[in-house]
Amino acid sequence: MYILDKEDLISLVKGNCPNFNLMDHFLIKHLGSYNDNRGWTWNENELKELTEIVLYDVYKRCKESWKK
Repeated sequence: MYILDKEDLISLVKGNCPNFNLMDHFLIKHLGSYNDNRGWTWNENELKELTEIVLYDVYKRCKESWKK
């Protein structure tokens, strides 16, 4: 069994980006910003402040946002 630590979860989050409909979500909007030329950029300092549970939630929300 593999267990992800906080660093692993931050990497998972940074490997994803929210769909446009999720960018204004209260949980997501303060964690990064969108630029037309670069797309979504995560604020790593903000991500480091989150718990593992919230990081996993952010990851799942971003992943699911592209399936709708």
